[in-house]
Amino acid sequence: MDYLVNNEFVRYKVKGGQKDVRYFQIIEREAFDYSTATGGEFAIVANGADSGNINIPNLEPDDDELYQILWGVQDGATYFLRFEGTDILGIAEDTDAGSIDNYKSPYFCFNPLYGFYVGIKSNFSIRALNNTGGTITPRVDFEGMKYRILEITSESDETLHEKLVSGEQPSSKIQLGGFTR
Repeated sequence: MDYLVNNEFVRYKVKGGQKDVRYFQIIEREAFDYSTATGGEFAIVANGADSGNINIPNLEPDDDELYQILWGVQDGATYFLRFEGTDILGIAEDTDAGSIDNYKSPYFCFNPLYGFYVGIKSNFSIRALNNTGGTITPRVDFEGMKYRILEITSESDETLHEKLVSGEQPSSKIQLGGFTR
């Protein structure tokens, strides 16, 4: 999963079977790393129990932000990713996106196959299922890039928008709510 660069254009298809595609320009970017070990989001979880869906407040993008996130875990628990947000019409959408463990994406070597994007009126939560045989405090480590974005519409810049739609101006496809770019 390559990081996006300043002034790059990105597009994503709005969910729900609509053919609406939105375009954004990357205005600036900033690298980040974060661990739930320092944030204290998770409480102790007994063997066989789960944490419930836990939001990560430090990784909640503003309306003009897009986050590209890699993640990894240390213990033997299974971690489930859930996207929460609204579609272009303001309708709530929650999507279970998949899971990782310390074999799929260890904390010391994040697997880019499980990287994801969040933003544009969406967010995520993580649920830890403790199948380790003992009591744990779940831990998830994150690294990635925060992007400030500007939406390109036919109203904001008709010429540029037409070039993006026709493909004359290249743009990278991203997927919100999934593991692929």
